[in-house]
Amino acid sequence: MKRTMKTAFMALCAVTMLAVTASCSSDKNEVDYPKTTEQVLNHMVGEYKGTLGFSTTTETGTEGAFGQKISWKIDKNHDIIIEKFPYATLASGVSKQGVVGKMSELFQTLLDVKDAPLYIVMAGSDISDNRMSLNIDLLFYAPLSAPNADYEIVGSIKKAQPISKSYYNINESELYLEFTVEGLIKKHKNGGVREWQKDFDKPITYYLRAKKQ
Repeated sequence: MKRTMKTAFMALCAVTMLAVTASCSSDKNEVDYPKTTEQVLNHMVGEYKGTLGFSTTTETGTEGAFGQKISWKIDKNHDIIIEKFPYATLASGVSKQGVVGKMSELFQTLLDVKDAPLYIVMAGSDISDNRMSLNIDLLFYAPLSAPNADYEIVGSIKKAQPISKSYYNINESELYLEFTVEGLIKKHKNGGVREWQKDFDKPITYYLRAKKQ
C-alpha cells in the first residue's frame, strides 16, 4: 500500500513538473508586443521598404497604377520621411486637354517635377486587434524644377477620411498609409497669393504599404 501511494505521489510530482515546464516554455516563446500608444510609436522607429500605388476617379471609373517600390523612415519624433516621393504622379489628376486645342500647362509642369522628400506628421490613436490606427498630417509641397519659379504647388489633403485607412500592424511591423490629394493650389512666394488649379480635376488617392526592416 505504501509503495502504491509513493508511486502515485511520484507520478503526480512528475506531471506537475511537466506542466510547470510547459508553462515556462510557453511564456518564453510568447512575444512581448508593445501595448500603449507611446510604446507602439517608439517601436515603429526605423527603416521601411514597400510599395506605393495611386488611383484617380473619373466619371467612367477608376484608373491608376500599383506596385511601385518605395522606402521611408520614421525618426525619433515619430515623423515619416519619404526621401523620394514621386510627385510627378500628380499629373495623372490633371485633365490633359486644358483649354480647347491646347495641353494643360499644369500637366506638363507636374510631369517635370522630380522625386523629392515628403514629410508626414503622425500620431497614434486607438489600439485594437494588434493594430494601431493613425492620424496623419502631410506637408505636401511639389518641388518645381523651374529654377526661377516664383510660386510653389501645395497639395490640399482631404481631411474627412476614415482613420482606419492608415494604421500600423504591430505583430507584422507593417505600416499602411492612405491619403487623398483633392486639389492643388499655386502659392506665389511674393505676396502669398493662392490660386486653386482647376485643371487638377481628378483627386488622387495614394496607397502606401511597407514593412520595417
